[in-house]
Amino acid sequence: MTFSKFIIIGSHLPIFITAIYALIYYTSLTKSFAFFSWFLFLSGIIQGASLLLWFLKKNNLFLLHLYVPLSILLISGFYGLILKPVLQMKFFWLTGASLALLSALNTYFYQKIDTFNSFALSLESIWIIILTLVLYFYWVRDGERKEFLLEREAMNWINAGFFIYNSSTLILFFWGDTIIHQFPVKFNLDVWMLHAFLSVMLYGCLFLGVWKSPKILVSLRH
Repeated sequence: MTFSKFIIIGSHLPIFITAIYALIYYTSLTKSFAFFSWFLFLSGIIQGASLLLWFLKKNNLFLLHLYVPLSILLISGFYGLILKPVLQMKFFWLTGASLALLSALNTYFYQKIDTFNSFALSLESIWIIILTLVLYFYWVRDGERKEFLLEREAMNWINAGFFIYNSSTLILFFWGDTIIHQFPVKFNLDVWMLHAFLSVMLYGCLFLGVWKSPKILVSLRH
């Protein structure tokens, strides 16, 4: 196995660890972080299926067409819950649903389900970058609100992870289909090895965010 393939395969481990941790502590998480856990579960399932198909040398690109609209909805809802004290939830749901619909239309009319859905991934990255900047703005303006203070340490990690990852991979996602089909295999592997490093960074931040999130003491029933 080449070094590039080893890194790409190994980069899935933080995703699985984060999803498993969220599953173990799901019942003790606050409402917003319990909701966020569903994004982590989705990521773990999709990445696990993707890795299996990759080992079997099967096309796994169709999984992205399922992942993108669902992840847009889940991340939009999560940021909506975090920013609920200052913004209405329906803004996040309506925007998230509209972008998810655009992703589905992209699959149906343009980038078919067996191809890399670069436009939808790019759109998702732009939306997540906007969400992270909106959160930073309200923390600067209303950072002392007690609703923000409770989850601020955890959200610092999650927000930073999302911002760095999506701002770094935006160009990669936009040109992803071209890279896959028109560049040599060696270059393709090197590019996705870079993506693997960014993915490890992202899920490392997400793990720390869930780990540092406020927990609810759950009483045991006898």
